[in-house]
Amino acid sequence: MTQDVFTLDADHKAVAETNAAAVTPSVRRLETYGSFLIDDMEFALPVGVVQEVVNEPATVSPIPLSPSYMIGLFNLRGMIVPMIDLREIFGFPPATNTGDRKIVIIEDGETHLGLVFDRTGEVIHARPSERVVFQNRDGGLKDVVSQGVLKLDGGERILQTLDPHEVLNLEKVPRIQKDEADAQRRSQLGKRMHCISFEVGHSKYAFELEHVQEVMEVPEIKQSFLTHGYVLGSISLRGRIVPIVDFRGFVGKQQTDSQQIRASQSKKLLIMNLMEGQIGLLVYSIDSIIPYYQKDILPISKLAMPHEAIFKGCLPVNNTELVMLFDHDETMRQPDLVAAAQCCQELYPDGGEEEEQQAAVTRERRTFITFSASNDFAMDISQVREVIDRPETLMKPPNAATAVAGLFDLRDEIITLIDLRLLYDLPEATTDKQKVVIFQTSGQKYGILVDMVKEIIMTTSDKVLPFQAGATQFTDSASAQDVTEMVQTNSSNVSKSIMVLDVAAFVHRCVGAQR
Repeated sequence: MTQDVFTLDADHKAVAETNAAAVTPSVRRLETYGSFLIDDMEFALPVGVVQEVVNEPATVSPIPLSPSYMIGLFNLRGMIVPMIDLREIFGFPPATNTGDRKIVIIEDGETHLGLVFDRTGEVIHARPSERVVFQNRDGGLKDVVSQGVLKLDGGERILQTLDPHEVLNLEKVPRIQKDEADAQRRSQLGKRMHCISFEVGHSKYAFELEHVQEVMEVPEIKQSFLTHGYVLGSISLRGRIVPIVDFRGFVGKQQTDSQQIRASQSKKLLIMNLMEGQIGLLVYSIDSIIPYYQKDILPISKLAMPHEAIFKGCLPVNNTELVMLFDHDETMRQPDLVAAAQCCQELYPDGGEEEEQQAAVTRERRTFITFSASNDFAMDISQVREVIDRPETLMKPPNAATAVAGLFDLRDEIITLIDLRLLYDLPEATTDKQKVVIFQTSGQKYGILVDMVKEIIMTTSDKVLPFQAGATQFTDSASAQDVTEMVQTNSSNVSKSIMVLDVAAFVHRCVGAQR
């Protein structure tokens, strides 16, 4: 799965890694970078220095006598962050879209600052041989902060790599230390990770999100010589033939019932990478995106469990249920999965659509999460922080906007929950298992109440079109302000366009008057 995301915070960090290219046997050691863009120029930063990516703040405090590339300071959840304009450093013309840009928060030890980019790109796994390091040429500022380039796709794609140490030590930039207690608490927790949970039968499982290449609706599965045991057949995924495995049968060592699977309406595919190629895991619903730390993983007794080596442990969710977390590497080494992927790769080697794939390299990559509330909607996944079940208790504040379903506490943070059905005068929900998509804009988190999360769509900019109000029921000017784009999808061989919510405009219209 690809995304305009390098963000589910350090949030973004996990979600964005879904852009990683498929691993091949020849790639054993990779370096990981996040990519960001100014105009059409692509920059890269080592993932390890990126704390999170946020939207450009509405309020910035300028600093007297500061250098021209120093925009000012802004408040990020109580942390004061210096903001650096890379356009000024690299000689770009002034930005015309201020207010819509992205701030990449980088840190080293106790210091941090924000770098301003037009938009986020993806997470890139590059070979050391693809990195070219430059020495300082004329000693200019852009040469100081430049580390070299990444040469990808045979040199067709060039990314400017930044030296985070030099950026953090730019002259006349204030050294603002993080809150000591907060920094210590976070360092003790370690890296924040995310997993995507799903149902298989009556059990809940999860994979770390960075290992999931794509989440999609199930297209037509074609039976072939590959069909045997847990392998249901194969699909064509953008010219690549991918074998599909009944994951319920595989995990439970149960007999695969192809007739029952075809009759089921609630099916999703997780596209995963193996050393031998790709494989699709058929599951029965996507549940949530769950943030967690290593300490949250509870050990489990693996005795008498099928495929015991493939589980890392359990994650407690909402103090009421447990999600079993897979060990990706161990799972993808299972002989049945390896054999299916290897056989498919040998018979259908990549390259059938080389020209189309090469052309796609030059397009901006975009990733969206889609969800339904009577109608289908989409949101750029870089703005999504997590997906949770609807809270049992909501507090309705006085004089709240009509579309606000209430407020709730999410790990000591008050979240405003917006109900799409109330906002757009849609019919009442028919499900009692609604989800909440937590997203962030202008440094503040909000929630959208939805019936279900449907897909994570990896696409390119040419598949994202300007919003045409006449093509939907959103013809009044107020509602139309919430949508600026439509993304084209092709699920089960049916092409359709889904409205992409402009979260900044959406929030301003819903709760702006109360803020």
